[in-house]
Amino acid sequence: MDKKVVYIGLLSFVLVLSLMGNLTLYSEINELNDKIIKLTEQDKATDIAKQFVQLFMMNPTKENEAKLKKITTDQAQKDIFSSEEDHEPLEGEIQQEVVIDNTYFNRKSLKEVNVIVKYRINYQIGDTATSGEYEINVDLIRIADTWKVDTFKFEQADTDLDPVSSEKEEETK
Repeated sequence: MDKKVVYIGLLSFVLVLSLMGNLTLYSEINELNDKIIKLTEQDKATDIAKQFVQLFMMNPTKENEAKLKKITTDQAQKDIFSSEEDHEPLEGEIQQEVVIDNTYFNRKSLKEVNVIVKYRINYQIGDTATSGEYEINVDLIRIADTWKVDTFKFEQADTDLDPVSSEKEEETK
């Protein structure tokens, strides 16, 4: 009879340890799932900000305009498309490439985030190449289950990536 009590006591102890371990793992899983949800939302918002910069900085086309309208709010569309001026195409072919260097994410609230996008635009005009480094603050809001660009503000970075103009500035000093 004493052996049964010892075995039951030992099994009870192992069962309690097992349950405590499972509860700890269960809470860790919940914390990790919460982090996954937050990081997924961060990735979605950052991807929309990157897509916005890529589309907005490229040469305007009807396709790009339609894509921009899908990822922007009415306020942002007013800022983007309010220009009444018709721009004449420049002579010669200008090729440009937008390269996203860095993004920085800042959550303002559950439905508002700010993404700072640092990017370069490489221009090729005939045989001449130049580039500039820029920064844009993009405010996004969550509408239903999607992030949309609400406002944006451009800033030019201090660095000048154009080697030709940098050399000319150094020569004049």
